[in-house]
Amino acid sequence: MDSRSHKTYIKGNDTLAEFILAISISGLPKDMQYIGHFSSCSAANLYAELNYPDAVDVRCLHERFMVLPNNFKKKVIVIYDT
Repeated sequence: MDSRSHKTYIKGNDTLAEFILAISISGLPKDMQYIGHFSSCSAANLYAELNYPDAVDVRCLHERFMVLPNNFKKKVIVIYDT
């Protein structure tokens, strides 16, 4: 685990958060869960490392390469050093 101290907060729709984090605890693609949107994959991967240490599969993709449902609600997660 990273020894640095980090805080996160969740806010509404943010156009700068274009990277989607999805994880699977089981490792099966059908079990992938949307976690949130981030400003970068490095931020998303750090969030996953700190909050989902048991995740078997962690993926970060740019939202333009995904097909999101029409009623999709974007959850922006911001992580920063304290």
